[in-house]
Amino acid sequence: MSLFGLKTELECLPCFFGQITRTLGYAGVNGDRGRGISRLAETVIENASLEEVPARTTTLIHRILRNQTGVDPYRQVKILYNRIALDRLPALRRMAAGAADRLEGGVRIAIAGNVIDFGIYDSVDLDRSLEESFRLPLSETGFRDFSRAVRSARRILYL
Repeated sequence: MSLFGLKTELECLPCFFGQITRTLGYAGVNGDRGRGISRLAETVIENASLEEVPARTTTLIHRILRNQTGVDPYRQVKILYNRIALDRLPALRRMAAGAADRLEGGVRIAIAGNVIDFGIYDSVDLDRSLEESFRLPLSETGFRDFSRAVRSARRILYL
């Protein structure tokens, strides 16, 4: 059984193929070289277990793509979005501080930032993501347990 019961669904398969194409585009690879790399990555999809989380398959796909292209395909988009995040940092800090619980505000901002994934999405609407992350409810039990763990921790590793 996979983490938290999340399994790969059949609907995930076309997305995996799209990630290959998108990532090769970011890497600037196409033509026969791109087709060869695609075929290698497609073997991961063919052999993927539907019992595992989708992230397991995408991790393996992206490992092949990085190894075969020799580049970080997302380098430029990471630089751009890190710049955008730094430009917004003062406003984001105010949003977190303005929440009823500052930790919850920070968690909601982190959730909003988690949509910045160009392996999955063609584009990202940060404003919409922020609005939704502050409007939609968090899992009460999940956040309560997380909050308790944070408050009692001596160190936190945030990935």
